[in-house]
Amino acid sequence: MIAAKTLSDLPESGEIYIFGASRGGQMLLELLRKLPRIKVIGFIDNQKTGTVLGFPVIDFDTFISTRKENVEIVIASMYVYEIAAQLRRSGIKKFYNAHPLVVEKIKEKEKMKRTAFMVFGIFLSILLLSALTLYVF
Repeated sequence: MIAAKTLSDLPESGEIYIFGASRGGQMLLELLRKLPRIKVIGFIDNQKTGTVLGFPVIDFDTFISTRKENVEIVIASMYVYEIAAQLRRSGIKKFYNAHPLVVEKIKEKEKMKRTAFMVFGIFLSILLLSALTLYVF
């Protein structure tokens, strides 16, 4: 398992499946879309199938039965160790753990949201005080 703490730790180029189609996988997809050298094919997930953000979500058995040898797997799920064991049992030795990167990006996004709400709250307070000042005088 290759640790991917930054985007530069991920494969240089090629096709990728993201393992985990929930919040972490969607965050990783958002990051990978910015890298023209990487093509996300879809998601692998042990819990759901269908589509997420326009990308196919397949179960692990389907992936194993249809996989191409040159496709990279990047784990975005919090179940990294369980998924790593599952991949190894299936003979897949090379894959990436992007969960630490995903967690960091989610924290950054949450911090930005909190900051935006604080700024909006301050703006509303100033606006309200201005309106009260005009009303009183």
